Amino acid sequence: MQQLIMVENLHVHLKNQGNDVKILNGINFKLEEGELASLLGPSGCGKSTLLRVLIGLEKISTGTIVFEQKNIEMVKPHKRNIGLVFQDYALFPHLTAHENICIGLSENQFNNELFTQLVNMVKIDEILRRYPHELSGGQQQRVALVRTLIRSPRLVLLDEPFSGLDSHLKEDMAKELRMLFKKLKTTAIMVTHDQKEAFSFSDSIGIMRQGQIVQWSKAFDLYHEPQNRFVATFIGETTFIKAKKISEYCFYSALGEFKIDKKTDDGPFELMVRPDDIHIDGVSHPLANDEISIEGEIIESDFRGAMTLYLIQLENSECIKSLVPSHQKFERGQKVSFHVDMDRFIVFSENDKFNDDNLI
Repeated sequence: MQQLIMVENLHVHLKNQGNDVKILNGINFKLEEGELASLLGPSGCGKSTLLRVLIGLEKISTGTIVFEQKNIEMVKPHKRNIGLVFQDYALFPHLTAHENICIGLSENQFNNELFTQLVNMVKIDEILRRYPHELSGGQQQRVALVRTLIRSPRLVLLDEPFSGLDSHLKEDMAKELRMLFKKLKTTAIMVTHDQKEAFSFSDSIGIMRQGQIVQWSKAFDLYHEPQNRFVATFIGETTFIKAKKISEYCFYSALGEFKIDKKTDDGPFELMVRPDDIHIDGVSHPLANDEISIEGEIIESDFRGAMTLYLIQLENSECIKSLVPSHQKFERGQKVSFHVDMDRFIVFSENDKFNDDNLI
């Protein structure tokens, strides 16, 4: 596939009461044609600012944006061939859904064949004569999406597109949106703080923290191979226990001795433990002959429907989490044995947690 957009060393600094405030600090990423990406991170990390920079609503301080093989820093927003779906959908209340979609398009610009295709694909053909107040949040979102796509942008930016929807609809809508963009072979970047939405929608995900992208990877790699402690904590459930270095690649923890496949910085060290790697013996993963059973005590539980997340206290008072099928119930204070099923152990220096607070 051909590269569509490349962002290199992008910085955005704003003035606040005479002070230079860093909003984006060295952003780098690339997208190929047809690729779907998400920017994922906590509120205030710079996700929406990055979208505004890409579409031309915010000026950059330094860096380059190459789009369709051209530097677009001086290109006006309406000439960038980039579409934006606003967080609040920005529909005009006095116009029907049909009129909102077509607003600003001349007869020569309106593509009736594409209009019919999009309307049918997102299933809004029966609501085109309704006004925004007569539509549900999901219907308003679909209208706003068609309004953007009818203009055939090369890149679509979506700013928290599911924020106005009920929680049970968000993941389904993310999957539907992914299918739609893949059918249209449209490139898109979605901003969200919800990792489930990002996982359902994206080919690649950029984790943002304090104005920087701290890791750009596929969802699987973000979960199983985080490059820093912040990503390990932000993506999914995780716990950390102390680890002692025995040799260059060998460590010891309360879970036993283990090896890693790369060199580490100076300690002290922590072992990252995912709850799906901790199996309470006899539940779903019977103990194999070469595995060691470890003792612990259930001190908390979090029922999640099909699964329950248990917090287990070890003999040295450290705690780990275990995710097990909810029909296997354990009580607080109950003694259990468990074993660890990890294909790859990941160790972080405890100093990482201090470095995370000083990314800028």
